Amino acid sequence: MLHKDNKVARIEPVLNKYRTPKLASKSSDGYIETIYRRECRMSAARRIFLVLLVNAACIVCDQATKLVAQRYLQPGAIFSFAGDVFRLQYAENTGAFLSVGASLPESWRHITFTVLVGIFLAALFLYTIFSSTLAPSQIFCLSLLCGGGLGNLIDRIVYDGRVVDFLNIGIGPLRTGIFNVADMAITAAAILLALHALRQPDEKIPIAQNHTRSAQKL
Repeated sequence: MLHKDNKVARIEPVLNKYRTPKLASKSSDGYIETIYRRECRMSAARRIFLVLLVNAACIVCDQATKLVAQRYLQPGAIFSFAGDVFRLQYAENTGAFLSVGASLPESWRHITFTVLVGIFLAALFLYTIFSSTLAPSQIFCLSLLCGGGLGNLIDRIVYDGRVVDFLNIGIGPLRTGIFNVADMAITAAAILLALHALRQPDEKIPIAQNHTRSAQKL
């Protein structure tokens, strides 16, 4: 009997190592959320590397294409490609995306598009760097959003509140406004974040179920 108890005592620590921690209610949304975050958690070093890489890539691509546009495109000139679906057209925008807010007084534009946007991007960058609950896909999307915003913010600081735009797409009379690579990054980030929010509840349930089955087997 003593021998059997000693054997159980030796096996128990090994089982505890692989046993899923017990939570208050395994059927609750809180339990599923906890499991989901634990499954998607990223190490601090990898998170910082991903944030810096995506931000740097966005800023470099955006600023490089703007320098090319400033050098080779003239204001008012239009270069059309693919049956006029794609245009290169130089413009300087004092407003936000699609010139929203361009009619505001200069002081208001500076406060809104430079100061407040700069504060928001700094907070977003720090949140993405230090938040340990974000999934890798969320980190990528938020970094893409931040990098695009920083690309346009650099323009506003360097060019006295103006942003360089040079891209335009459309078919016939249906056309976008003139935009840039930073705007593309911001738009892509917004779409990906929306898709992630719609898909996230469906992902949590299978993950929680897998952990529950593993706990029951142990």
